[in-house]
Amino acid sequence: MARRLPAAGENLFQRIKRIRNEYERSTGNRSVNLSVGEPDGVPTEITRSAAAVACMSTEQRMHVYQDNGEPEGFSRKLAGYHLSDRVLGHPGLKTLPLPGIKPMIGLLPLACGANREDSLRVVVAGTTKPGYPVIKTWSTYLGCSYADWPLYARNNFRPQLADAPFARDDKTNRLVLFNYPNNPTGAVMSPDGWREICRWAVDNDVRLVNDAAYAGLVHGDHTMLGEIAIEFDGLEWIELFSASKSHNATGWRVGAAIGSEDFVADLAMIKGNTDSGFSAPMAVGITRAVDEDREGLERIRATYGKRIEILVSLLSPYLKLATKPDAGFFTFWHAPKSAFSERFDTADAYNTAMIERVGLVGVPYSGSDGEYIRYAVCFPVEEQRVQDAIRKAMDTAKPAYE
Repeated sequence: MARRLPAAGENLFQRIKRIRNEYERSTGNRSVNLSVGEPDGVPTEITRSAAAVACMSTEQRMHVYQDNGEPEGFSRKLAGYHLSDRVLGHPGLKTLPLPGIKPMIGLLPLACGANREDSLRVVVAGTTKPGYPVIKTWSTYLGCSYADWPLYARNNFRPQLADAPFARDDKTNRLVLFNYPNNPTGAVMSPDGWREICRWAVDNDVRLVNDAAYAGLVHGDHTMLGEIAIEFDGLEWIELFSASKSHNATGWRVGAAIGSEDFVADLAMIKGNTDSGFSAPMAVGITRAVDEDREGLERIRATYGKRIEILVSLLSPYLKLATKPDAGFFTFWHAPKSAFSERFDTADAYNTAMIERVGLVGVPYSGSDGEYIRYAVCFPVEEQRVQDAIRKAMDTAKPAYE
């Protein structure tokens, strides 16, 4: 039987990994891998110990399907780690435990009616240019119309209403997914910025979602969607939180949603018919950290915040920073036009040359207003050997913008 989907081939991250491995194999040198957006530490001892005790528990509830259930009030506590009591106490809200954010993003169009024969057409928009393409990919799988909400350096990669990809149209159901704090730019949102978006969503009957995976790694000032969304009666919204980044626990796959009751109920219905929940002991470990180890979680955040300062200082003599990274563990730069005395038309070509010739590994992006390169700090840039290697790579490449 023939395949029903076209062969995808090698994706960007697989190709980057292959080129990096070829560099290390052919030169015998270690690369400086600033491409990986995954924490390089482990959860705190309190987190791990609590999860271990829960794993060894003889209580059956720790070892059964969770479906849309949860131990120890997990989802409310994780949401409460990022949001004020004012939000948690607001009437008409609902929380939902999640097995991480990524698989839930794919369910959002279904929660808005995608693929129902009697439903109206679902139109999806997301901040994926530049940005994380999961919602765009799933919209393609589900047959939804998709449009990018473009982000620009001149606006510090914050959404502007003038760039909204669709206006009011009673023949469609609309969903917009934002990602703040933002990957890959490190951009954050202000209260007034969210108010403009929320007012627009109410006026245009749009369901609004914010992927707040990096909410626990804020190094500057940032306002969560939930803090503003409760000011708008009739707004259909969800904010998604995860323990992956802020707890150094990407493999634990635990997260939470909070939002307007009807929208969360729709997501819960799709989710309940799609998965069997997360691992209860992992959720217990995360809950214990939120309850008893805020100091340990702050050390995790501070590690990445300090590394960002170091990397920005290291690279600024050579590259142009696109925006100040106020959250997460990424730095975002305008891609040079040339290096090694050669011209490059794309960030991908520049990044490939940097890996092949000097072993400095980043991730290229084609943005709404130009080419960019992302360098992550999930690598020990505080070590002198790493700093020396980065300077040597840049001195050899001599990147330029002319």
